[in-house]
Amino acid sequence: MLEEDYSPQRALLRVSAGYGSYRVFITEILSTTARKYRYYVLDGDFVVAGFDNAPDARALHQKYGAAWKRHVGEAIPHLHLEDKAVLELTDEMTVDKFLTWLVENILPEE
Repeated sequence: MLEEDYSPQRALLRVSAGYGSYRVFITEILSTTARKYRYYVLDGDFVVAGFDNAPDARALHQKYGAAWKRHVGEAIPHLHLEDKAVLELTDEMTVDKFLTWLVENILPEE
């Protein structure tokens, strides 16, 4: 399923698809000031992997340590694993990189 929504100030792309027994969700919001994204792979409701650049408190703690409060609201590229129990800092992710990662790391179970 593909959903698009756009105006001169922003564009929204939202895609949901199946990959074997997994569900894949791609969301990008582009505005004149920022780019936000979420790329998730789910097994049922279990988050297998989720890349995003939201201002996540755990990501802020990992990146800035005790000074994390000075960066509240900052977008931090990161990866959620094991139903969000594990968080890793990442480089910026794009749709192309995510699709390559998906094919290389997730086997489409039947």
